[in-house]
Amino acid sequence: MTQCETIRFEGYPPRASHLGPVTCTLRAVSLLALTDVVFRRGSTAVLKGVTLTIGAGERLAVVGRNGAGKSTLLDLLEGVLEADSGSIDRRRQLRIGRLQQEPPTPPGLTVQAVLGQAQAELDAVHEALQAVYEEMARAQAAELDRLMAEQVRLEGVLESIGGWATAHRVNAVLDGVGLAALDRSREVSTLSGGQRARLELARTLLASPDLLLLDEPTNHLDIDGRRWLETFLAEKFQGAVMLVTHDRWLLQAVCTRVLEVADGQVLISEGGWDEWRANRAMRAISASRAADKLASYIRREEAYIRRYKSGQRAKQARGRASKLDRFVEANEIDAPTNEAVAAFGLPTPPRSGDMVIEARACTVGIGDLHLLGPFDLDVRRGEHIGIVGPNGIGKTTLLRTLLDGLKPTGGTVRRGTSLRIGWFQQSHTDSDPEAAIWLHIRRALEEGLGGPVSEQIARNLAGAFLFSGDMQDREMGTLSGGERARALLAGLLGRGCNLLVLDEPTNHLDIPSAERIESVLAHDGDWPGTLLLVSHDRALLQASCTRLLVLDPNGSMRWVDDVEGWLRTGTMRGAAQQVKTSSSKAAPAKAKRSPLQRQTLASLESRIEAIELQLGELHASMELQENWSCPDRMETLTREIGALQKELDPLEAEWTSRASSEG
Repeated sequence: MTQCETIRFEGYPPRASHLGPVTCTLRAVSLLALTDVVFRRGSTAVLKGVTLTIGAGERLAVVGRNGAGKSTLLDLLEGVLEADSGSIDRRRQLRIGRLQQEPPTPPGLTVQAVLGQAQAELDAVHEALQAVYEEMARAQAAELDRLMAEQVRLEGVLESIGGWATAHRVNAVLDGVGLAALDRSREVSTLSGGQRARLELARTLLASPDLLLLDEPTNHLDIDGRRWLETFLAEKFQGAVMLVTHDRWLLQAVCTRVLEVADGQVLISEGGWDEWRANRAMRAISASRAADKLASYIRREEAYIRRYKSGQRAKQARGRASKLDRFVEANEIDAPTNEAVAAFGLPTPPRSGDMVIEARACTVGIGDLHLLGPFDLDVRRGEHIGIVGPNGIGKTTLLRTLLDGLKPTGGTVRRGTSLRIGWFQQSHTDSDPEAAIWLHIRRALEEGLGGPVSEQIARNLAGAFLFSGDMQDREMGTLSGGERARALLAGLLGRGCNLLVLDEPTNHLDIPSAERIESVLAHDGDWPGTLLLVSHDRALLQASCTRLLVLDPNGSMRWVDDVEGWLRTGTMRGAAQQVKTSSSKAAPAKAKRSPLQRQTLASLESRIEAIELQLGELHASMELQENWSCPDRMETLTREIGALQKELDPLEAEWTSRASSEG
């Protein structure tokens, strides 16, 4: 097997990999190939004869139900697992970056040290390039061709992993994942779980590997972060990407090929996300028709066997029974997988009052910490409202305040009459771990509806939420996070609530499960209740909500009626169209602006372009024989490049910040 280096979070800078040839962006260049790969866990074959080639620069989506083998496939590609049979061939010196969902936190390691890990190879290339320059100054003519070829190669590697703009790249990526204000001297162990996950994502992206394996990279990103990641992966990242995520907007924006992991196989669909969905629908129709034909054939044969199992045709009946058994066994006939399942509608709830929630001059906070307001807010019966905002802004605290779990720090909150509230919270602590799934659902329905519910009704509801067969008898305590969330949602949504409050309901759901929730909550459906939905899932927000309440970092709020338009292009940094606020709040003192902040956007752009032009000329000068053969000239050119780069980094950071806020 050829050499492969995987970029890892180790708690110290990883060793620099060998400086291989520049990654070509042509799809024809293969990075990695699987041939007839089989992987087993015990006696179960998780993957059965998988054959797959990944080309340089490809953008691949990996989809499939939870437990289908998506993470196993990534583990095999990375080299964490070994195949039981078949072969995995990697390009020589292939650099693989894998996003870890729960990165270790070695004691004493700072944020800056983690970011430095991503720059280790960049530093190594700089050192190797400097060594080539010095060797050129002493080399004989016979050696110059080799050294010049090495110089070109190293400069190409340097460009592919970030070039010279190190500080700017770090700042831009941290800003993209929502960590721009993070103190880089802090120890990683003091960060929240979400901050550590976003720091790990930033480190993985900054390392610029040849192949990037991302497993649920958006779990801790807000909507601004998700849009930034789309742009980064689609337009800026030069390597290949394999993406496992339930964020369908991200898949649609980035991926050009879809790998579907199902029943141990990897089915390859050329084209993007929309094409795959259309193909999946056609396959489901074809599979259903084929299953109907098989079922009809089997029913006819079984009827013949029952009718003639005794009497003159008994011998023929026994023969046909044996033939039918062999046919079923040889064709491994099972019930076809149908991820759409039967349609499920929410039960009609009792009517609430027209006014559901009314807040006046309300402020929200925890103790002395002020989060939101003052604001006025009205929620009317039948509205489907999405609540969005940056991580940590106070969305969950707002819900607790509006629903009487937490008193407002100022103003008043009034709730309407005849409310039956169903609240899905992120903590998920309200279930008996020993109860079977169907039993948990039945208990939830009985509690909400105030009367007995049959086992069959509970099992039907479990089936509508993608729990089939023996799965319905599994205990709640044995379920994965996504399975448990789905069972809790099934019980909650079937209770006949007229106000549903859902706090990040799809965080741990796979795509079919998320689509199931969307179909239930669709804003153009028949359910007459009121919905408050906190989510970063743009597909869910688009399908479910008629307007958005956007929470801004300055504590203000604003309504957005064009849901899809805002989800695609809006920002959570502005404060236009605010919800009515009290004028009693003192205006903050004006801070003194730096010289950079006093420049116009146009002047910043002009200076950046001028510096980039100078840098290009200096790099070209370094390739001239009269310069690279003279150490003093090379030192002068290197010093000038460093000085220009030092000036360029803050200019680009200011331009990036200004452009995003003004956009």
